[in-house]
Amino acid sequence: MKILQVTPSFYPAWIYGGPTRSVYHLSCALGAAGGQVRVLTTDANGARPLAVVCNTDMALSDAVNVRYCRRVALNSVSPRLLWELKAAAWADIIHLQGAYSFPTFFALAQANHRNKPLVWSPRGAFGHWRGSRRPTLKRLWRKLCRQLAPQNLTLHATSPHERDHIDARWPDAHIRIVPNGVHIPPPPPFEPPQRATAADLQLLFMGRLAPIKGLERLLEACAQLSAGEVGRWHLTIAGAGAAHYERRLRGYAAALGIGEQTTFLGLVSGQQRRDCYHAAHVTIVPSHREAFSMVVIESLAHGVPVIASRHTPWRALHDRRCGLWVDNHAQALTNAITSINKMPLSDMGARGRSWVSQHFNWPSIAKQMLNVYAEALKRP
Repeated sequence: MKILQVTPSFYPAWIYGGPTRSVYHLSCALGAAGGQVRVLTTDANGARPLAVVCNTDMALSDAVNVRYCRRVALNSVSPRLLWELKAAAWADIIHLQGAYSFPTFFALAQANHRNKPLVWSPRGAFGHWRGSRRPTLKRLWRKLCRQLAPQNLTLHATSPHERDHIDARWPDAHIRIVPNGVHIPPPPPFEPPQRATAADLQLLFMGRLAPIKGLERLLEACAQLSAGEVGRWHLTIAGAGAAHYERRLRGYAAALGIGEQTTFLGLVSGQQRRDCYHAAHVTIVPSHREAFSMVVIESLAHGVPVIASRHTPWRALHDRRCGLWVDNHAQALTNAITSINKMPLSDMGARGRSWVSQHFNWPSIAKQMLNVYAEALKRP
């Protein structure tokens, strides 16, 4: 099967968070599962472009090639990408990633023009919260997308939670759910971090620094932790975002009196990212909205329990006894941290690792996605 992935950003543009990781690993897994994958993208990487060769194929494996196009404006505006969309003629199926970005209209129009089936992964973009920006413009954007979209369109949701978001804004859509996957790392060459005393607690936030992630709530929750119940604690914030927003978070931590107990690491990847999980007792995901949250399954794959907001699709943390699923206001997060501090964290982490190993490994996810493609190819 010949698969054209169209995405505004790609490996190694980790600054854009979970979607970039999931699209990269999905492409590699599809290639390993027998697909022939071409990735068409830009060199976008925040303020500075990726150090990659543009306008020529780069092989990630025998089955996966990527072509980067020079971004000239905003996050993903690239006239060259429009020219390269001629690769749609080669593909059996087109898989569009993201929603409110430069490639969206043109990929939809190409699929329509060439009568190609298209799978569209909005990657959480159809979910709204009270802090969502430009809702009217986004509504008009989706209206135009409807006019451009091919008849053979499948919208891909990563969770039932995201499916509901899509259905609310595209009620007649053909929707299929395939979760994101995770690579299961080998067990660390040491035991999970042991507490110097019964009161030591290492907390981790991993992800993009943006208002939607609920970091202010997490800082407020940590400021309310009782030394008598939790004792010594430390919060590591691993991730990058707009410079002004990171300064605001640092200032807020200092104003709350927890500046010395909070470390901002900036963007982490590779071994440094793994080291963050290995050093943590609990990962906290306090988001105001998430369609999936790669951090949850990454953390569990490393054997680290998770506290996640009820605005994420992770009720199973409670059901599987590998974390807590709570409201994301400050007091609820404080109570959750205090409660999990008394729980058998190693046992919880082991249960979480076993669960994601069985249900979220990339070979299994690639097979599910290939089935979605095959179903689309059979539709008239």
